[in-house]
Amino acid sequence: MNAKNVMKETAVISPSAKEDDPITPSAAKPTIADDEERMDRRTRRTRTALQNALLQLLGTKPLNKITVTELTRLADVNRVTFYAHYQDVKELFDQMRTEMVSDCERIFISHIAEMKQDRLGPLIKDIFVYCDTHEHLFTLLTGTNDSTLYADIIVMLRRICTEAMAPIETMVKEGVPDVDASSALLLRRAEDLRNYQFDYIAGGVVSILRDWFQRGRQEPIPLMTALATNLTEQLGRQAFARNLALL
Repeated sequence: MNAKNVMKETAVISPSAKEDDPITPSAAKPTIADDEERMDRRTRRTRTALQNALLQLLGTKPLNKITVTELTRLADVNRVTFYAHYQDVKELFDQMRTEMVSDCERIFISHIAEMKQDRLGPLIKDIFVYCDTHEHLFTLLTGTNDSTLYADIIVMLRRICTEAMAPIETMVKEGVPDVDASSALLLRRAEDLRNYQFDYIAGGVVSILRDWFQRGRQEPIPLMTALATNLTEQLGRQAFARNLALL
């Protein structure tokens, strides 16, 4: 065999040539990441189907009357698959509610800088837009005679406001300059006053939002935003200072 033929045969069996071959089976072999991505997509599709089915059923009957059998049949999901994700229908509903509260939390956090300046308009607008965009979800979640959604939103808003605002010592000193801001009793009572104020603001906005839905959202969002903003922006630091004077 001459040198030319040896070089040809070597080229045919060269490992590097096989690695570069686009039709080599190993090149198309799925990876663990591919499998996980497909599994994640399948899980998301399953959960979305179940959530949509639950929302549809909630439009016709109360939550405690919905069975796993009718839910999975409507969602075209196997019962075994359902129980792989949830213990019962209530857990699915609770997850939907939790996700909604988390969405609202992200909205609140994005407006912390404005909230520190007692500017609540942009925050209130985004809340109305979110609920209007998710009208089907919001209407059904709030139409189940379950007040925990509102309680969760109010508690979460109070926590974010507390974290966003200045320390209570600073607010007391700004509100009543001549007072002893180091008094533990005074600070504790001032903290209570601030919590009452946060609850009042949050409860007012949520109540307006709820009434707006119950009345069929007849008024446009800009009008509702302006209304809620005018009412709540009167309850900022100056209102807190006036309340401190009551102590």
